Amino acid sequence: MFQGEQIDRRITSRPFLRALTRITPRGGVIYFNLFQERRTQQSVNRIARVLRVTDQIVWGRSPVRLDLAGDPTDWQIPPATAAVCIFAAVARLAACANDPAGSAHINVTRTLALIDRLTAAGAYVVHLSTNQVFDGQTPHMPADAPTCPVSEYGRQKARAEAGIRERIASGAPLAVLRLAKVLSPQTVLLRQWVESLGKGGVITPFHDMTMAPAPVDLVIRAIEGLMAERATGVFQLTGPRDVSYADVGD
Repeated sequence: MFQGEQIDRRITSRPFLRALTRITPRGGVIYFNLFQERRTQQSVNRIARVLRVTDQIVWGRSPVRLDLAGDPTDWQIPPATAAVCIFAAVARLAACANDPAGSAHINVTRTLALIDRLTAAGAYVVHLSTNQVFDGQTPHMPADAPTCPVSEYGRQKARAEAGIRERIASGAPLAVLRLAKVLSPQTVLLRQWVESLGKGGVITPFHDMTMAPAPVDLVIRAIEGLMAERATGVFQLTGPRDVSYADVGD
């Protein structure tokens, strides 16, 4: 649950926690694994405010051992797992470019191995992908258009998608959800801008770099809908139009 030295606040945000409660079957369990340090207490408090009944908070070792970089024989799939959304990936362009073999091991090989383990156990799986599977030269690419990535990260996600489509064709209960830029009030860049402006500083967002942002609440609802319907196929979700970073800064 840590991103760098901090817990990613999106994971303990009210929208995300409420979405978890909606998609958790009656009698199901939501696990949070937190290291026992003072910096986690604020997150525990946020969780407790949304999930009024907190049966247990497990400190220390995760109750579900699943390290994509580790030995797959150590992976523990909780019994009666009904649906899973895979967020985990090496997702920074530079990290994939600097270590193509190591990042592909996570983003392609081990991701597909995890998907096979989950579907063999009867689970439905949503895999989050990216608009980076396209080159960005043509707007409004349909979901069934041939992929044409230009970055190492995009190539890896395209390879993972190809493996998933093969499994879907064989009847596996899988979906790919491609996302572009996902924004929330906790997005690091936006928080930095707000902090800088609050101190009387100046921000200099790019005028010639665009994105089609989708609010995190919408993304959560899309994932929730796919999992509830157990829909199969490749799906895409972005904002309705491109805007520049300068527009967002305004």
